[in-house]
Amino acid sequence: MQNKHLENILCYLCGSNSYQELLIKNNYHIVKCNRCGLVFVNPQPTSELTDKIYNENYFAGGNQFGYQGINYLSKENEKWFKFVPTKALNKIEKIVSQKGRLLDIGCAVGYALEVARDKGWEIYGVEISRYASKIAEKKLGITIVPKLEETIFPSRYFDVITTFEILEHIHNPDQFIATISKLLNKDGILCISTPNLDHANTLKNFKDWPYLTPPEHLFYFNKETISKLLNKYGFTVEMIFFGPINPLARGGKNIKRIQKFYHKIRPLIHPIKKLIYDIPMAWYGEKTGLGEDMIIIAKKK
Repeated sequence: MQNKHLENILCYLCGSNSYQELLIKNNYHIVKCNRCGLVFVNPQPTSELTDKIYNENYFAGGNQFGYQGINYLSKENEKWFKFVPTKALNKIEKIVSQKGRLLDIGCAVGYALEVARDKGWEIYGVEISRYASKIAEKKLGITIVPKLEETIFPSRYFDVITTFEILEHIHNPDQFIATISKLLNKDGILCISTPNLDHANTLKNFKDWPYLTPPEHLFYFNKETISKLLNKYGFTVEMIFFGPINPLARGGKNIKRIQKFYHKIRPLIHPIKKLIYDIPMAWYGEKTGLGEDMIIIAKKK
């Protein structure tokens, strides 16, 4: 009998129905399109199933998915989660002529929006988790919309749209980017961060890649497939930069225990760790394009 919470899909990037199965994880099939190389979950879980993932435990580190072993809401981790948005906005501000309206999709508790507000942007947010959006609304004094398709913003309303570590969760990335394109001004900027599939390819066992977490993560991009998706909707990629190589992201039997221990001792070892580890690993990840995350900045034509 067919599972009502699963549906077979074509490749959203090229429309092909020809793919090869790479592996099965959490009882979900991970496939690779034979035409364009996009890697994704097929059949896909429905949004009715996946929406239930994003509860309080997702952010508090107590879920099977989400920030395992890490309290996303702790003051200690706030600086870490603001690092990429700060770096991205610094680069964006060198491209744009002036600051205007910025929409962050998947804004969670509002870390990226807080960075943008403090830099002088007029901020707006979208967040599926009501638990997280309530925190953001209280902190920032704005209304957060639950889903992008429920927004009432007019076409070409935003100057910048950001979406940090969200694209891999989206059920239809093709429709997602099409909607973003409509909401952006001509010459508007889109910034995406997402796990880098090329980093996964450096691992001995692809199954150990910690970002391979269906039904949470549904699509897996590298710089080629993300560029194809953006070009399809009239974006020119201005730059792609990469996060560090992270041995703690290499998966394995005891990885969750190691990660939890590391985050406990991080404040104690931080000064020396930055010099002997963070800087070299960041340089290597950027230089090789094999960093665990990639950040893409693209301009709407």
